[in-house]
Amino acid sequence: MPRFRRLSSDELQELEKEFIHFLVSNGIAAEDWVKLKKEDIDNAEGIIDTFSDIVLEKVMSKISFLEKREKTDILFFKAKEKGFEIIGLSTTNEAIDLRDEKVIADLAQNATDFSIFHTEQSYTKLKEDEIFNLVESGSFITDGTLFTHLKTLV
Repeated sequence: MPRFRRLSSDELQELEKEFIHFLVSNGIAAEDWVKLKKEDIDNAEGIIDTFSDIVLEKVMSKISFLEKREKTDILFFKAKEKGFEIIGLSTTNEAIDLRDEKVIADLAQNATDFSIFHTEQSYTKLKEDEIFNLVESGSFITDGTLFTHLKTLV
């Protein structure tokens, strides 16, 4: 069972060179891999799971900013050493949909329709696992521009 998730066939295809290097560095030649996939499927899947974990851990370790949007709330996350710095943006105006980019752009003009908060939250798991869970639950990776801008307002 992988720590994160098994890479999809498409993802593995895109990482074919890296996977071959991984196999070789673990002493598995091409013909051995072909034989292993046919004769020991469980072991072959375990190798794919291990490779998937290595790739996803590396990807998760490089993520600094995430964002989770819902109709009336947005959470902005900055991944730090021991936890997340979080800025939340919320509205009680049901006519506003914070998933709409235009609404965010108009934020400065309609500041009375929004509330904002700032907090920190310690990780309860490893940093990469916390980031992975956020991504899997609908958060997306950002460049941190909105986080940085909103931080000047709190």
